[in-house]
Amino acid sequence: MINLSNTSSSLSSDSGDTVSLGIKISVYLILSLIGTCCNLHNLITIYYTPSLRRLNNFLLIALGINDFLTALIGLPLLISTTLINGQTLCNIQGTYNFICTTCSLLLTFSISVDRCQAVILPYSYLRQLKYSKYVFIIIFLYFYPMLSSILPLLNLENYGFGRYDSRSSCWILLTPGPTNIAILSLAAFFAAGVILVIISCYLILFYIAYQKSSNQAVDNTVCIKTSLRTVAMIVGTTVVCWIPFVALTIKNLIVYLLNGKVEIVSRVVTDIVLDLVISNVAINPIIYMWTNASLRRKLKKNYRKMLHRNKVIPLPRPRITIIKQI
Repeated sequence: MINLSNTSSSLSSDSGDTVSLGIKISVYLILSLIGTCCNLHNLITIYYTPSLRRLNNFLLIALGINDFLTALIGLPLLISTTLINGQTLCNIQGTYNFICTTCSLLLTFSISVDRCQAVILPYSYLRQLKYSKYVFIIIFLYFYPMLSSILPLLNLENYGFGRYDSRSSCWILLTPGPTNIAILSLAAFFAAGVILVIISCYLILFYIAYQKSSNQAVDNTVCIKTSLRTVAMIVGTTVVCWIPFVALTIKNLIVYLLNGKVEIVSRVVTDIVLDLVISNVAINPIIYMWTNASLRRKLKKNYRKMLHRNKVIPLPRPRITIIKQI
């Protein structure tokens, strides 16, 4: 005799999985499209605008290139691993996105420190403004993510360095245990330190901007609002994207290390936390486009061109001149 209740429950669970899979892929496609188009627009505008190609924007350009490559390659790889099961593809996707997302955070950290130094020590900053300096910084920033991303590929689970798992969007499982305790601790506490430095830098910048605006005789309301907007957008998005991962992982690590209790992280929570991290590649270009006047003007200009491209312009009516005969 056929058990109809089991059959109906299995059908409903399959349909629910299909819906959640469709939503996940749709989100990845939207993030990939926004990240690719917005970053490409910013990079092309910077290339054709000499005032934006200054050395103090070098790290910002590097962040745009990194986010563009993540949106162009990393997110399609994430879609592929969502649809296709395979450890090799999972390792490729996990390694690539580990490097790109970590570099995005580190480049944001470097931009924060660079801007802070430019405001606090302007003369020293100008003396150290060299092309070789920024090339060295970028190479150094990629060294840590590349080294860390290789560890899960070396079968070092007995030493706590884990492996890329399809149950965790082809990243390390967020549930702490003996096989991943080292890599989780390294990633969580390192990201927490970087975020604290970013927030501290922009708090200092805001304080200095507030002091300068209050000492000026002109109306300082616009200056304060601009500083508040920039700080809220840059720091706020970084906090929104990275704090859930850091807070969840550190909390579970503390519980595991102190009490030996394993806090199981569900698949849904894991997906949300890790997807927030990679969504930064679509948020960053929008922020810099919104806060930069040249990028905004170029976007408006391109938008007007698109509107007028398909617009039918009527031909002018010919003027008929009547010559009277005398």
